[in-house]
Amino acid sequence: MSVCEKVEQAARYHDGEMSPAERTLFAAHLEKCETCRLEVEWLRRLSHFLGTARSIDVPARLCDRLHANIAEWRARAVMRTAEVLAVAAALALAICAGWLWRAQSVRESPVEIPAWEMSAISLRPETAPAAPEQQIGWWIVRDLSAENGHD
Repeated sequence: MSVCEKVEQAARYHDGEMSPAERTLFAAHLEKCETCRLEVEWLRRLSHFLGTARSIDVPARLCDRLHANIAEWRARAVMRTAEVLAVAAALALAICAGWLWRAQSVRESPVEIPAWEMSAISLRPETAPAAPEQQIGWWIVRDLSAENGHD
């Protein structure tokens, strides 16, 4: 038996959701297509079965137990989620702590700043230093200051 591309329309036909023109076209199709005919027949039998099935009365105690179990299941699900998130947070904290510890243990020694740079950032331009390497820094500061008149 081949699969028909119109088999999806069988439920609409069975449920009366087609326009009269669509219904007429699909009824003509049913005469030629066994796949769609069997699908409509299966839907009719299923509808009949569900329509004639008797409902059962569920005792109130059973309903109460089911509702309590659902509430308990939800509470357990929330606790499981919280546990997973707590483990993930602890793991992230441990990784970050290890990374920081490693970064501190391999920290390089501080870079030594040359004397002329120290004088450039620490001396006031009006006091010229005596050492030649400090004078270079002083000249740079003096040249870059706004008071030199050629900015």
